[in-house]
Amino acid sequence: MKKLFAVVVAGLLFISCATPGIFPQKDTPAPKQDGQVVKLEQLTEKSGANVVRAFTALTGGGTGALDKISRTTITNGDIAMVVTGNIIYFFQYNTNSNAATASPTYIRPADYNAGCSLPNCGVWWLVDVRAKGVNTGSSTTPSLDFYDVDATDGDLNAQIQVDCTTATSGNENCVMYFKTQVAGSAATTRLTIDAAGNIIAVGNVMGLLGETAVASARAITTAELRGAWMTVDAARTLTLPAATVGLNGCFENLTAAATVLTPYSGENFVLNGVAKAANATISTPATAGAFVCIHCAVAGTWRTMGMNGTVTSP
Repeated sequence: MKKLFAVVVAGLLFISCATPGIFPQKDTPAPKQDGQVVKLEQLTEKSGANVVRAFTALTGGGTGALDKISRTTITNGDIAMVVTGNIIYFFQYNTNSNAATASPTYIRPADYNAGCSLPNCGVWWLVDVRAKGVNTGSSTTPSLDFYDVDATDGDLNAQIQVDCTTATSGNENCVMYFKTQVAGSAATTRLTIDAAGNIIAVGNVMGLLGETAVASARAITTAELRGAWMTVDAARTLTLPAATVGLNGCFENLTAAATVLTPYSGENFVLNGVAKAANATISTPATAGAFVCIHCAVAGTWRTMGMNGTVTSP
């Protein structure tokens, strides 16, 4: 009898442990691991947010290309990140667009429906990246490139470029170049700031960047004619450098003595709209406070563009 009772109890214990509801048990979740990889799609599906995908090519339809993924798997507002070489692009999918592919601005999926009607088409749009600060990373000549919103052909509209390669590491001499596109031409340097802080402009630019004292009869340097206001302390004859487009500057008398400006050999002045002979000088009146400002709009010629007192020329 005792043996039979023991068998019955053992059987009941086995059934109670194996049958849910008698002694309820919970599944123990697997512990989280540091560095565990989680697919972003899994997270966005739970939150209802748009999907973010990563690619290694813009077009071509091959493995890793943005245009390979089927439009049937993309939702309006989905985001794509494409890394090619040392460039990273960000796109957002727009089902209200039927723009033709113009990489990298617009990219259609390979199975784009050519006969679709809005809003059921779908094109990847290149989007702006904005941040508090931008680090261009390591490059011989790092740059910031600018494209306007209607540049569907992807042409470069403007660029700021820096060249810090003229000296050893930690002791660079940096030059900045500002490039713009004009009338559809390729972006070209319009303004340069050299390592000494001098502005070199292509075009008619007048900017007074500081005051320079001229305390002797001497040659004026090109750097001084990049926007400086020069003060002359006595009667001086000053020789100008070659007239290069964009150069400009002003000369002021500090005393009641004339300042004579001599052009570079073979060059000339245009005084008050009148062209003077090659090598002819111009002279300020012998009056304290008299000044003359000049600029170069055409190579080889200096034009007067402002003065106090009557400036004369032989």
